[in-house]
Amino acid sequence: MMPIMHIERLVPYPPRKLWAKLIQNAEATDEGVVLHVVLPGDVAAVDCTVARYESPTLLECRRDGNVLRWQLAPHGDGMTLLAFTVESIT
Repeated sequence: MMPIMHIERLVPYPPRKLWAKLIQNAEATDEGVVLHVVLPGDVAAVDCTVARYESPTLLECRRDGNVLRWQLAPHGDGMTLLAFTVESIT
């Protein structure tokens, strides 16, 4: 898979709290677990199918031939290093 985008940010929340926010809009459906992702500033909202998760460190979703991956790693006192990657699978 070829990365299309990779962003890393230091977030002032511990991994478990950030994880809870990340998955708060997940819903079990007949097609599997769907995550409703609202982009910052309510620019757009997308639904993607959860393909892999390892609470509270890794979440992967698939949408339109892409894999969206969130990786959370503890960083200092109460902080999380969040890495977000989009990769093409087509």
